[in-house]
Amino acid sequence: MDDGAFGRNGHEDDERARPRLSRRAIFMAVVTLLFSLVAIVVTFGFLTPSTSEVVGRGSQFAAGSVTWRTSENYYIVRLESGEFRA
Repeated sequence: MDDGAFGRNGHEDDERARPRLSRRAIFMAVVTLLFSLVAIVVTFGFLTPSTSEVVGRGSQFAAGSVTWRTSENYYIVRLESGEFRA
């Protein structure tokens, strides 16, 4: 018998003797991937503005002003640079 025909585990070295991933490891990898994808989608969903609304003319808001919109429950802020935030 040729000593080179057998591996360390006593089995013949061929494609079938390679260690395989367990079903649990594959399941955990799939779950982790799906969780990551959901987390990315949810994160970008919260970071992107969902709607725009006309609230008046820019001249109605003085630079540095903060206006409370009671009907929609948010503030309109006009920055010193002239930009608006809600």
